Amino acid sequence: MTAPNTQNEPSIITADSGKLDVVRSLAVLLVVISHLPITKHGSDLLFGVDKINVQPIGLVGVGIFFVHTCLVLMASLERQTLEDGNKMRFRIFLVKRVFRINPLSIVAVLILTLTTYAFSNSTIDLSQVLSNLLLIQNLTGDNSVPGALWSLPYEVQMYLFLPVLYLLITKFKKIAPELILSLWGASVLLVFALFAAHQNYHLVKYLPAFLPGVLAFTLISRAKSRSTLAAYSPAIYIIAISLLFPFLVSAGIKENILIWPTCLTLGIILPYSSEISSPIIKSIASSIAKYSYGIYLIHGPMIYFSFDYVNINNSLSQWLLFILGTLGISYAAFHLVENPGIRLGKRFARIVQPHKLSSPRNCMAKNIQ
Repeated sequence: MTAPNTQNEPSIITADSGKLDVVRSLAVLLVVISHLPITKHGSDLLFGVDKINVQPIGLVGVGIFFVHTCLVLMASLERQTLEDGNKMRFRIFLVKRVFRINPLSIVAVLILTLTTYAFSNSTIDLSQVLSNLLLIQNLTGDNSVPGALWSLPYEVQMYLFLPVLYLLITKFKKIAPELILSLWGASVLLVFALFAAHQNYHLVKYLPAFLPGVLAFTLISRAKSRSTLAAYSPAIYIIAISLLFPFLVSAGIKENILIWPTCLTLGIILPYSSEISSPIIKSIASSIAKYSYGIYLIHGPMIYFSFDYVNINNSLSQWLLFILGTLGISYAAFHLVENPGIRLGKRFARIVQPHKLSSPRNCMAKNIQ
């Protein structure tokens, strides 16, 4: 694939963006908070037993992940394209993503499956295990192990479309935001049309949650020349919508529909908000974001282990076990599995990358040597 040559200034996002780290940190914290027993107990105490369902807070976190992922990966595609002489290598992108996502998910699935088998009377469902290893549970209908793994198939399948979307917006750069916004509207209509026709709409129901990340990417160049929002605008919005979300769902609005405008609003706010300058906030957010993938996959089993499986009557000890266990395992997972996988992915990417032809100047230099 070859990306059209553009004269416009690239809208590359820096790897140390504190703003994006804060967004990713809030996303994983929302997912964790939604699953903690104390969250439901607090809701029951304040509003009555089972009056307000706090679980949808976790979907807000997942939706934020979707927006963040698409924005960052579009920037990654742009960076890769510029580094490779304006050629967009689809296979390089996929190789890097496979080695970024799959190593830890594979380890988590295998360890949790074997641990469950060893400490219970359950049998191993090979079909379910294979489905989870390949991240195709949304196609096979198998349960996700661990439970948080349910979102990864949608994310991985979105990887197939991101390079196409990148080529599309680089070809029509001047109208790229309007184009993506139109696609967002079309994706919403597609979901409703499939639902009305009693067809399977589950494969595309999160498309309106992913596209706002692409929209944010297209708006970055425009946002540079306009007045920006406060640095913490995305964080304030995320916290506010997370508090409101359970009440809207309890009022009868479907959470899978509500997440679409939620993500769209975030996709519009992000590019127009300024960068965070506080070194302390940036450092904390960077650390949480760095280990967020491990936290996302591991927190569920650790909640069960700390608050249900282990027979401890001291709540402080339960909390310490959960916090230290989740952080410790996430730290080890990053350094033993994630980071080596990332490095291995870069090596494989260099292998599958076509060799660049040497320029005449380089050839002359080699001959002189």
